[in-house]
Amino acid sequence: MMAALRAYDERMLDVITARRKRWLDIFMRGVTHAGDWPSMVGITLILSFGFPSGLRRVGFECMAVLTVSHLAVQLMKRTINRARPKLRPTGLFVLEPPDRFSFPSGHATAGLAVAIPLYVALPALAAFTVLGLGLAIGVSRAYLGVHYPGDVLMGWVTAIVTALIV
Repeated sequence: MMAALRAYDERMLDVITARRKRWLDIFMRGVTHAGDWPSMVGITLILSFGFPSGLRRVGFECMAVLTVSHLAVQLMKRTINRARPKLRPTGLFVLEPPDRFSFPSGHATAGLAVAIPLYVALPALAAFTVLGLGLAIGVSRAYLGVHYPGDVLMGWVTAIVTALIV
């Protein structure tokens, strides 16, 4: 069963990366960097210490979910030890992965770990925008070929479960 899931994940990644376009490569690189740790930690710090009390509370919630989910991701990455995808050359903008561990996607997790508490606290339009960006960070990881789609999906699940617990 694991071999079938792995093969499906590889086929899905091939489908995604075969449709890459130069303009979308540039866009997705920007989206993926929104999930880098300096961005995510910066957002939580700004919300926690730079806004009125309502958003300050949400900032601390974001920080807690981000911290707990990051620890969970690092534990899973080092326990499961899944190698990152090896792609055929698909163009100029293939992103260099930050480490050798693929499962689950830390960027996908971080994007939703910050987006979920904000989604709950913000008005509808802002909430859906933040949630969309959180999900787009995960999509960008598979699009750029640094994670399998299953890695992204498990990152999202990790963020959701962590947000529910925290």
